Amino acid sequence: MSRTNRLALRLTGVRATRNLESVRSVVAGEQNRFSRAMDDLRRLATDAKISIALVGGLAAVHYGFRGSTDDIDVAIGRDHLERFLRYAPQYGFKVQWRSKSGWHTLEHGDVEINVVPEGGRARNTAPTTIPGPEKMGVTEGLGVACLSVLLELKLAAGRVKDKGHIVELLKRVPAEEITRCRTHIQGVHEDYLNELDRLLQSVEEEKEQERERGQDRE
Repeated sequence: MSRTNRLALRLTGVRATRNLESVRSVVAGEQNRFSRAMDDLRRLATDAKISIALVGGLAAVHYGFRGSTDDIDVAIGRDHLERFLRYAPQYGFKVQWRSKSGWHTLEHGDVEINVVPEGGRARNTAPTTIPGPEKMGVTEGLGVACLSVLLELKLAAGRVKDKGHIVELLKRVPAEEITRCRTHIQGVHEDYLNELDRLLQSVEEEKEQERERGQDRE
């Protein structure tokens, strides 16, 4: 293996290890760069009287997703976007990018914070817009978006990565929670429901395959 390839592998390992801090901040309550950013987001939300909903990969970790992330995605109501940007520097956040459409990017140390604005679209062709934090179950301060809306956002985004997150989450949540989520998605858009049902079928097929392989080992 060439020196360049060894260096590339070493850098990949370092990035992976650092990204695992996101998981440990949630699962183990470890104090690290992610937990510090979350603490300051919580203080900002309380002091500025802004509802902030945690979405994206870190929210998925809260619901049992076994994967890391390298940033923090937060949903903010359209009426609170400017107030959030005004207060942010007081809590250690640096505004890196201001977007006319509200998709602002900030940094806290070396953790990227991505704003997901109410009324925006997860992708340009998404048939629905992003709800505000209140509809995600966060009425004050900083909180984690409810699972049903988190799935809605990931279905709206439609990326391969998001679909993978959905499958892993569906493997880990109770059946009654899946039923509640499906009922919610049914009321949002038919396309999302069809995709969710397809992913649910994939989950069942994977579970059946795992059962069969388990029997082979007995």
